[in-house]
Formats: sequence, structure tokens, C-alpha cells
Amino acid sequence: MSERIVSMHAAHRSDKEVVDGFLSRPSAGGERPAIVSVHGYRGLDDGQRAVTRRFAQEGLVCLSPDLFHGKTYHTLEDCALKKTSSLGSAGRRSLYWDFAWAAAWRFTRLRNPRLLRPE
Repeated sequence: MSERIVSMHAAHRSDKEVVDGFLSRPSAGGERPAIVSVHGYRGLDDGQRAVTRRFAQEGLVCLSPDLFHGKTYHTLEDCALKKTSSLGSAGRRSLYWDFAWAAAWRFTRLRNPRLLRPE
């Protein structure tokens, strides 16, 4: 069904922190089903952006939150070492908030195409 799509940066500000993400949706208007696609150990890299675009080409609105705040990793070991050495209880709370933001965004804004503007 490969539809034309629009992709954009998505961000949400919470107090002092900004949570970033990547959003893709079909360019045709109207309500669409929406999903949140969570990246793996590599982070929000080009591969995850391609996955996000692929869902949009199939007719879905797809949001991929950046749970690693711009960092990407090349190996699972590198990711595990960096994340476990720097992730205290405050970091875990931040990670959970990032995911909660993505889910809330999906249910409130993604259903209304007027709230979504391309970059």
C-alpha cells in the first residue's frame, strides 16, 4: 500500500527537559491508527528512522521517541556499559517519563492532523 509520507522532528518540553523524537505519517489527511515504535540498543539512528517511515508508508502514524537523548551506540556491549554506568534512579525516572510522553503524545495529538506540522 506504500503511501506518500511526511516525516518530521517531534519534541515535547517538560519543565527543564526536552524530549525529542521522530514522527512519520501519511501525507493524506484524515484520522489514522497511530503507534509508538521504541528503538533498540542503537538509539534513534537512521535505521530506526527508516522503520518509522516504513510504518507511515503502510498507512500508520508512527512516533519514535529518542530515549537516549541523541546518543547512538554501535554494539550492545557499548550501550550496556554506558547506560548502566550512568543511569541512576533519576535517569531511570527520566527514561520512564520519555516513554510515557511518547504514549501520551500518541493518544492526544497524533489523531488530529492539524496539530502535526512538517519541519
